[in-house]
Amino acid sequence: MTTIVREKARLDAALIRTQARFVELRSAAGPDPVFSEFAASEIAIELDLSCSAAAAQLKLAHTVIYRLPATLAALEAGAIDLGRARAVVDATDSLSQVHAAAVEEKVLARGGRASHTLFRQALRRAVLAVDPDGAQRRHEKQRRERQVRIGPLDDGMAELWAFLPAAEAQAAYQRIDALARCAGAPDDPRSMDERRADVLTDLLLGRHHDYEPVHIEIGVIVPADTLLGLTDAPGELAGHGPIPAGLARDLACAANATWRRILTDPVDGSLLDVSRRRFPSAALARHVRTRDRTCRFPSCRKPAAACDLDHVQPHADGGTTDP
Repeated sequence: MTTIVREKARLDAALIRTQARFVELRSAAGPDPVFSEFAASEIAIELDLSCSAAAAQLKLAHTVIYRLPATLAALEAGAIDLGRARAVVDATDSLSQVHAAAVEEKVLARGGRASHTLFRQALRRAVLAVDPDGAQRRHEKQRRERQVRIGPLDDGMAELWAFLPAAEAQAAYQRIDALARCAGAPDDPRSMDERRADVLTDLLLGRHHDYEPVHIEIGVIVPADTLLGLTDAPGELAGHGPIPAGLARDLACAANATWRRILTDPVDGSLLDVSRRRFPSAALARHVRTRDRTCRFPSCRKPAAACDLDHVQPHADGGTTDP
């Protein structure tokens, strides 16, 4: 199976080279390659695509060839697949050529990761690291575009969608999830998804149903030198992923007790200020969940706070209760 996947990646790279050459042959005059209005139509007919999908493929091919040669090389070698190559294109779209190359070098040096989600998270972290000023500007711009939308769905349903800053969205979800876990009786027939949906609706419509207060704690993981303002290395929001250094500093210094500041060593990333039996102490449990951040099964992104703690070596077989 691995051989087939690598061969498919090689063929995808060959198609990218072919499409990039086609763009050259159909480009209008000028410094930027703007292919003719009919180029995408020609590709669409050949590959049974819509014109918009064909245009997107041509743009992807040109970008990979001329801006991201290391990504193309990794695709040809089977180190990454086409989905990961697209992720590199998306992540570096707003960066300069120099910064894009630096992101490629950082991320591709460790391969494709265990999943697309982990690969995209690595890309976000690298973008924040190589262009911290730009990352802060982009965050501020995106924050100004926060919004809520509604759209109709089939069978009498609808979709309510919100575009929010990551910190507020993470805290809101944690509160909804905690209330939903407390809301159901043992014989409640609803699934957790149903209960979360009901809690959200109750809160928005003012039907509180005497929900018990719940404690929400969101970890803001900050390298010590970032918190001190010595560098702009990205921080991390537990359950979300990398965030700009400026945002990490703001959250870590906030007075709101919802946020727990977690300092890490800038050299090796080890935890500095989370304190340390068969069952772990509260401090040790917090330490492990903070360190691991998510479920340890490859590709699983379930937040560590929602996972079970267990010994690597069974306690009955002599396993110790330590980090």
